[in-house]
Amino acid sequence: MPIRAVFLILLLLLACATDNVIDSYEGQQRINAALAAKYKQCNQPVSMLILVPFDEQEPDIKNCENEILAASCPFTRMPASCFLLLIKKAPKGDIDP
Repeated sequence: MPIRAVFLILLLLLACATDNVIDSYEGQQRINAALAAKYKQCNQPVSMLILVPFDEQEPDIKNCENEILAASCPFTRMPASCFLLLIKKAPKGDIDP
């Protein structure tokens, strides 16, 4: 995996808020970065979009990222943990905005 992709993913992980819930925009950015790195590693054009429509728990986003990055080439199937992001909402926090 290119060092730049690893650096980008680590930077995104460090930039996460201390709250365990990741907003959908940040989750989408992290999944997009993992997908871009995997497709580049596999020398394939990007052919899959994994949506993050809801705010998610940080471990759920991390599981999806890890499954993407650990997948074998050619990358052709959505990992199960990423599919769960489409249907599962993170619970609301205890503090109201």
